[in-house]
Amino acid sequence: MDIPDLDKEELQDALAESEKKFRLAFDSSAVGKSLSFASGPFFRVNPKMCEILGYSSDEIIGKRAIDFTHPDDLELSKHNVRALMAGKKAEEMIIHSEKMMSIGGLAAGMAHEINNPLAGILQNLQVVINRLTKDIPVNEEAARKAGTDFAAIKAFMEDRKIVKQLESAYDAGTRATAIVRNMLSFVHKSASRKLPCNLLDVLDKTLELAYSDYDLKKEYDFKKIKISKRYGADIPKALCEESKIQQVILNILKNAAQALYDNPEALPERPELVFTLTSEPGYVVLSIADNGPGMDAQTQKRIFEPFFTTKPPGQGTGLGLSVSYFIIVEDHNGKMTVDSAPGQGTIFTIKLLCG
Repeated sequence: MDIPDLDKEELQDALAESEKKFRLAFDSSAVGKSLSFASGPFFRVNPKMCEILGYSSDEIIGKRAIDFTHPDDLELSKHNVRALMAGKKAEEMIIHSEKMMSIGGLAAGMAHEINNPLAGILQNLQVVINRLTKDIPVNEEAARKAGTDFAAIKAFMEDRKIVKQLESAYDAGTRATAIVRNMLSFVHKSASRKLPCNLLDVLDKTLELAYSDYDLKKEYDFKKIKISKRYGADIPKALCEESKIQQVILNILKNAAQALYDNPEALPERPELVFTLTSEPGYVVLSIADNGPGMDAQTQKRIFEPFFTTKPPGQGTGLGLSVSYFIIVEDHNGKMTVDSAPGQGTIFTIKLLCG
């Protein structure tokens, strides 16, 4: 649409006419109207607003809406705002959950495609290793047909470290199968029966496992981490599969140990993990807090995504926490969240249905 050229005088006339129409509509409205900047004082009110509030325009202008609000109504207003903010938070959680489910489904689809060829690779590697190392008649006969003996073949393999390389490849393939197994857990809910469990006992057993866990002992001095327990009274049992909950807790402990010890400059004087066990209507609530370096907002948003990791290449698969999330949310119909900030430590919160 072409806009006609107007000189300065014509613009002033047009603005004056527009203001006149606005004032007429504003003042004659059957609805109470007011003007203010943000939540600041009123600078204009119409007659209907004066009638509603029971004050003249001179008494209203210069004051704020809160000055005319009854204390009971003010408390109700605050409640509504809190409810609105909670609703926004719930919407964020729903979006996050849907995102996780779609990524998890993609990961599981990849796992199905990888599973069969990986199994074939491992099987053939095992066959090759056996044919190069086992003193069995068919191997010795094949060596004779080739004009040598099996001992010479074995000596060559040892000298060139071929068998050792094949075994390394087999070990790598075995680790890959564990990753595939974890990926498949994103879409396969456990068919096993979930039973009422005492989470206090589950926590104690898991801590015993952590103290003896080879990876934790090898990479981190886990026994030097102070363990604090803050358990509420009369905690109900949780409906869960104990072994899987132990897996989740171990994953969180490994993640916490990594955060504490992989940043020596930020290592607190006394590394600590705090276990808090409480309950709320319908749920048993477990939180695990560390006093490590924490994480930024971007990392916090992605911490449960499959394959996301803050570790250097080759030192982590990025599946531990994502698998934990799916065990709690999908397999147990529970909730799992993380709360953290740089320099403020990290808190993982798990909510499981009461048994």
